Amino acid sequence: MFIDKLIENQQICCARVGQTVQEVVEEMAREEIGAVPVLDGDKLVGIFSERDLLMRVIAQRKDPTKMKVEEAMTQEVIAAPVHCTVSECTALVKKFRMRHIPIVDGQTLKGFISMRDLLDSHIEDQDFEIRVLHEYIHYIPPHSH
Repeated sequence: MFIDKLIENQQICCARVGQTVQEVVEEMAREEIGAVPVLDGDKLVGIFSERDLLMRVIAQRKDPTKMKVEEAMTQEVIAAPVHCTVSECTALVKKFRMRHIPIVDGQTLKGFISMRDLLDSHIEDQDFEIRVLHEYIHYIPPHSH
């Protein structure tokens, strides 16, 4: 399956350069999500996660109401192209030990998926395969005369 099927109709919660960490964290809490892509206009420039909050804000005793999200975000972004498969995307997530991955077309953000989204997709595919195999094994052809 291609990743574009996984992200169709997806509503993406994003942070914008210039927002404070406090504003972004409040939105993440409202949406009950652990990470957001950070955009400068339409360009993906980083990812801000709970880990970034912990390591770059709280542990360093920075004021989240004054600190801008671009100061705390992870800037080295690994992204998957919109035309890749779920398996290829999963391989990227495993290789780079990420929990979230942006899906891009060039530098334009098209989606943002989590390990859980990928796992759910794999489980759905396996369930389908199991049903097909079960039907094949238990198929009794009609008698032909």
